[in-house]
Amino acid sequence: MVKMSIPTIELVHTNEKLFRTLDLSRDSKDEVLIQEMLQNPTLIERPLVISRERAINGRPQSVF
Repeated sequence: MVKMSIPTIELVHTNEKLFRTLDLSRDSKDEVLIQEMLQNPTLIERPLVISRERAINGRPQSVF
């Protein structure tokens, strides 16, 4: 994600059963991951706050 300066995969719950069911991987293209997150919000790491200037994930900063 550009506003967060992290890879898109870092915003995905990769341990979710749905992640595997959808045949996603850490190598999936960003466009695919974003589309799946839009269709399946349970895949999104939360909380996530987005404004015009920046985006913030509520996870501890040490995770990034």
